[in-house]
Amino acid sequence: MNSPEPQSFDEPSLQATVYRLVRGNIESGNLPPGMPISEYRLAQELALSREPVGRALQQLESDGLIVRDQPRGYRVEGAPRLDGREMPGLEISEDTRELVRGRAEWQKIWNRVQGDLIASMPFGRYKVIESTMAGHYGVSRTVTRDLLARLEILGLIEREGRSQCFLRQLTPELLSELYEVRRLLEPQALIGAAPFLDRDMLGGMRDRLVEAERRYPEVSAEEIDQFETDLHVLCTEPCPNRWLVKLVRQSLMLVLATNRLLPIYLGNPAADPFFAEHRMVIELLLNRAPEAAASALFAHLTAAERKLHLRVAALQNHTPIVPPYLVRAVGPRRDRR
Repeated sequence: MNSPEPQSFDEPSLQATVYRLVRGNIESGNLPPGMPISEYRLAQELALSREPVGRALQQLESDGLIVRDQPRGYRVEGAPRLDGREMPGLEISEDTRELVRGRAEWQKIWNRVQGDLIASMPFGRYKVIESTMAGHYGVSRTVTRDLLARLEILGLIEREGRSQCFLRQLTPELLSELYEVRRLLEPQALIGAAPFLDRDMLGGMRDRLVEAERRYPEVSAEEIDQFETDLHVLCTEPCPNRWLVKLVRQSLMLVLATNRLLPIYLGNPAADPFFAEHRMVIELLLNRAPEAAASALFAHLTAAERKLHLRVAALQNHTPIVPPYLVRAVGPRRDRR
């Protein structure tokens, strides 16, 4: 049976491929000491999502080959940043190119589709027109059917009858349900993961939060997204209970994606959104107090739900960006329970 996590279908091999590719370019001198490395640029060059690229860069940082260069990304270890130098194109073997090209068609547009759909969810309930969707992304109906099946597993799509698909609306009730699940699962996953967390990694997370608190609101949406990933993904991922980790990732996906959407319409909040709360959890982990860290995480999720309800409500004053294959549904949803 397929995993409900889209990231997990091909991520391990892609992450390893990106890791080997960047490491090889560092060792060959194509990426010399001090050379800036951009996660966004790498993802574009390889036509990959940022998830496997970001994880590969984190592994390279753990191995001491690259270092953080906030707020602009990473640089190759061994020299100060080479200001004014842009990252050169990677030296990529034909075997590596074939491995990247060989991904399933649905994976190549997965992030675009997911982003387009989530950007529409707070604004109403929409019917998905599959033929228009295929034309919009330049793929076959077979690919869109595969995509819709996976989106249904994730809970983004609802089916009525055999052929009608609807985008699930991001309602206050759905947000509350997601956060209830998160409060049940994430603290337990954090306790399970705590003995396996790298202390240098945790220290880096804490230091980046302290630095971001100092300069807020001069903090990019990409950095805020990384802080969310640091705590809610990287700090729970080592939990030995893989089913628990899988359920945590599934409940996280919609919330984290919504957090990426909000700055597009609303900008950053007046006060920093969560830095002190995240820092408390991480400091408790550094102090080897996992139960206290789990309690702090529970409190953070309770506060985060309240803030997110207010932010999503504020979206109603904005005009949504809706792709052409979504048509606003008319009439009430038929409850199939």
